[in-house]
Amino acid sequence: STVLLLLMWAVTAVLPRRAAALRHAAWVLGMLGLLALPAAMIGPGWLVLQTKRQTVAMAKLVQTVQPVQPENIPAIPAAVPIAPRSEPLPIENFPPPAAPQEMPQLSRPPSHAPPPVREQPRPVATVFARPKNAWTLREILIAAWAVGAGLMLLPLIVGPWLMRRRVGRAEVLDGPAWRSALMEARTVMAVRRGVRIVEDRGALMPLTCGIARPVIMAPRGAADWAPERIRLVLLHEMAHVRRLDVLTQMAGWTARAVWWFHPLTWLACGKMALERERACDDRVIGMQGDKRSVDPASYAAALVEMADRFSGRMVMGFAS
Repeated sequence: STVLLLLMWAVTAVLPRRAAALRHAAWVLGMLGLLALPAAMIGPGWLVLQTKRQTVAMAKLVQTVQPVQPENIPAIPAAVPIAPRSEPLPIENFPPPAAPQEMPQLSRPPSHAPPPVREQPRPVATVFARPKNAWTLREILIAAWAVGAGLMLLPLIVGPWLMRRRVGRAEVLDGPAWRSALMEARTVMAVRRGVRIVEDRGALMPLTCGIARPVIMAPRGAADWAPERIRLVLLHEMAHVRRLDVLTQMAGWTARAVWWFHPLTWLACGKMALERERACDDRVIGMQGDKRSVDPASYAAALVEMADRFSGRMVMGFAS
């Protein structure tokens, strides 16, 4: 995992400064590689390697055992056949029973003799055996990893359900400025899927959720935005929809949950999120056409204003 992450860091470092989409793609491939590493370790190749090791060990064991030569096997004497008797043996042929013998009595030692000294048992070193219920170090590490991975995967499991509840309680934005900006953004970004826009009072910044049916969530007060600001925000969020950033971000979070103990994984997730936002900015600024072009200065001013408004707050979403 460390070699793979360092390789992705080197690849993204040599890519051009403006190729944010390529750098983001490289980070996505690195995260997918991290997810494939555990499967490769326990896959068929690992099983074949274990079988080969067992075969080699068995061959060495067989070589250490010396075969028994046939000439070293002692001969088994043949059974002597006994002819059956037709008449019973006479009683005179049996010897008379022996007379019972008396057991000799042991003489007791005289009263003035000292009692026999018994030898004291020697102290035996106590061996502390591992209880059957005690965990090994490997089991403790596996349990710690499972707890950490479960806690990291919890937002991915509960998050979609919470987002659906938030979308259900949000207010739909369908004013003329929003409808016009939404049609333009879908046309420019070549998005054929239906996209809804809602105003979520709990959202801190505009964000996008959903894959099959995307939803753009605007923060409180978005209904009073100027038309140009609405246009820039929807273009940026529609770029997320076009690039399927929600799906790639979930893949990155899953890789971080599996490798949560690796510090480079956290840094890689942060770099991937940064390149994702830069890729969307490049897509918006790089639009061609007189009517659809975006002034870089106006776009940068809108981003700075948004950042100043929500500075110091944590923004959590599937794609912001």
